[in-house]
Amino acid sequence: MYKNKYIIPSIYINAFFILGILSALAIRLIIIFKHINADYIRPFWYIGVIGYTVFFAYRFYITSKRKKLITKHELLKKINNANDINQDDKELLEYIVLSIVKSKENLNYLFIFSTSFIAIIIDLLLNHYY
Repeated sequence: MYKNKYIIPSIYINAFFILGILSALAIRLIIIFKHINADYIRPFWYIGVIGYTVFFAYRFYITSKRKKLITKHELLKKINNANDINQDDKELLEYIVLSIVKSKENLNYLFIFSTSFIAIIIDLLLNHYY
């Protein structure tokens, strides 16, 4: 079935989940260490931003992959033409698939990935020249 063909191994899913959590934590620790020891701000910022860059690039990839599969396999058309699914289930499946296709989450992920990457480059340049 599809799960072996399209779903990445659980170890990667869990690793990216942990990366997202650690990145979020690192960004929030900046506020705390601003008051405790400012020397830790920059390392936490890098951990958070680099982690977010990788995490949101991964999320962009997953979202794009889902949309392509839905379109390529004409899943909305198949849901509507399925005879062995009752109308309530058809509407539910159509909602789920259509919400994935119409969602702009991949653009959100791309924006966060891009701005995180740009922030790192700007910080490195400013740190080098100032």
